[in-house]
Amino acid sequence: MGPSETKPNKKEVVEEKPVKNIAERTVSPETKASAKSAVDHLDTHGLEAAPVTDPEGTLVGKISKDRMIRGVSGRGHDPQTTPVEPEVEKEGEPYCYEHEPIAKAEEVMREMKVDAVSVVSEEKKLVGKATQDAIEEERLKAESGRSRTDLKDAKMKPNRTAANDRRVLVLGPKHALDAFEKTAHDAGFDAKRRPIHKFSAEPKNIAECLQLIFSKEGAAIFIALASVIKRFLAAKSSRRMTITKLEHDKIEALDARGYSEKELAELLPKCRELIVYDEKAKNPPKI
Repeated sequence: MGPSETKPNKKEVVEEKPVKNIAERTVSPETKASAKSAVDHLDTHGLEAAPVTDPEGTLVGKISKDRMIRGVSGRGHDPQTTPVEPEVEKEGEPYCYEHEPIAKAEEVMREMKVDAVSVVSEEKKLVGKATQDAIEEERLKAESGRSRTDLKDAKMKPNRTAANDRRVLVLGPKHALDAFEKTAHDAGFDAKRRPIHKFSAEPKNIAECLQLIFSKEGAAIFIALASVIKRFLAAKSSRRMTITKLEHDKIEALDARGYSEKELAELLPKCRELIVYDEKAKNPPKI
């Protein structure tokens, strides 16, 4: 290397690579699938939303569990026979082309305020997905010379894998989320803020939500979460929490105040989301 030459910036080198280099397998129900099978498919993979393809594998949009369940059940249709297609958000799934640079995928993520985008071919056939985590791992690989597999293994905690993580959504106005987040953190839960549009969830007057993330550790984890809920409610008399539960393809709303800590621990494994708010606040959220 001559005196005037410099080594290429490793960050720039990564950003110039085609996004297909980091594309990962993604779950993608077809438009002809039934709403019930699509919801089951998302549940199996621990997802709240996913891209949708037509029978030829072309990306057509995205679906979310809440939109499907509320849309189909709300119209009184049978989720076993009702197709996914009417519930597809046609412009809802962010994507980039497989030949485009990783920098383009990051640009789309920033614009859409998401941490993953679909990757498609020139014909818009779904190839996979690119995630912010995958991009960071690619940068770490460039810096350290280690493979992405090695880096993932190094980051994993004992007895905890992404496949074994359970996630619960907590919805609510900012002040209520702030209070619940502190209570959850104090109890050792990993709580992360997410834009509400990522999940296409109700209620519409809420801008963001919490994701509680924890390993499946049997009944003990639900006992701990039940304790957090009771502590949160007891701290202020006007605090309220609605627990939504999926039962026979219908969403049931339950008032957490009506349950003992033991009863909550038994209920939480069937919980879809928690809605926290203050009864004295203006426009309290409703499902």
